[in-house]
Amino acid sequence: MFVPSILLKQLYTRASLTKTDKGLSFSLKNRLKDATIKEVKWISLDGEKFQSIKFHSS
Repeated sequence: MFVPSILLKQLYTRASLTKTDKGLSFSLKNRLKDATIKEVKWISLDGEKFQSIKFHSS
């Protein structure tokens, strides 16, 4: 599912993107409405597609 950039700007926690030993880490905070992420199939960053996505919620 394509997520418009205006929506991503509201979900993404600024300056949370960091490089880790296992890849990348970033934070999302839903400021819009109650919702649950069930699956992330892929993420594209600077034109590079990442498909092995693991996430956790807190």
